[in-house]
Amino acid sequence: MRNPLSIFPIEANWPEERRVLRNRVGLAAMLVALYYFGFFQNAVPNMFYWLSGIVTLQLLVNGLGIRARWNWLPSYNLVYDQFILIFLIGISGGTGENAVFMVFVVMIGEIIWLAQAWLVPWLTGLQIFNLASGNLLALTLGVSPSWEAAVVGALSVIAVATFLAEPVSRLQREASLDPLTNVLNRRAGLTRLEAWTRDRTRFCLLFIDLKGFKSINDTYGHHVGDELLKAVAGRLRHGVRPEDLAIRYGGDEFLIGARGSSAAIQGRLGGLLNADYRTTVGLVRVQINVGLVSFPEEAQALPELLQIADKKMYLHKKRPRQGL
Repeated sequence: MRNPLSIFPIEANWPEERRVLRNRVGLAAMLVALYYFGFFQNAVPNMFYWLSGIVTLQLLVNGLGIRARWNWLPSYNLVYDQFILIFLIGISGGTGENAVFMVFVVMIGEIIWLAQAWLVPWLTGLQIFNLASGNLLALTLGVSPSWEAAVVGALSVIAVATFLAEPVSRLQREASLDPLTNVLNRRAGLTRLEAWTRDRTRFCLLFIDLKGFKSINDTYGHHVGDELLKAVAGRLRHGVRPEDLAIRYGGDEFLIGARGSSAAIQGRLGGLLNADYRTTVGLVRVQINVGLVSFPEEAQALPELLQIADKKMYLHKKRPRQGL
């Protein structure tokens, strides 16, 4: 289905969308409980019905969207979530309400979870806009909101964005990247490949190792071997598309996950990797062994894909003159 919200190009991650849907169900139950126990003291009349309507619509669209694999669903959620935050602040009586503290927590959690450097300033400004808009909506509905509470909420959002978002983003990157080569580590890479297989995303998997790497280590030392691994990983990062995956599997073994057919990735990587690499001892010539397998044509599960790719790489070692 075509993305009607293409101005917000967010890639769909279906395991993540299912997790978000479960969280939305829990949040909806919490809101109902807070209303039932009287936490929304200055709420507008019939707030429960308004709240039930917007939450039900959100859950229904997400349930159908995940089932039908609507690629525009994350973009829709980004827009609709802001509407819900503004509406919730407005109908609950503005930022002076104790229950609206939960809205601040949601905003802060969103900043931390999406802690990418380029997103934080934009997301921080958006949440401050939500606070102000919610208060204006409350004023329009006949409730006198607390602008002091809005200022405190805005300062809280800014503080979190300033002091927490960047360290959390760095921790997320460090947890998913191999420290030597700066490509995805084995655990993070296999997790993403596993998600592709669950979602039936068509892709090809390349299992790569460096021919004669042990002799290079023995001849020049492990520091030259490390230089070589970093150089190969750098070429892998620049040789794949943003939507593809470059993974260090272990030792001198790498994986490439490329969406679509194998023809394009073969053309890009063949001449790029079988080449000379500059090291502290001069130019070192490297050739690669590779096994290539396609999902779902050749296997239906990730362990089977890896096994087949490994066998094909071994056969490639027996026929070293063949190209990628």
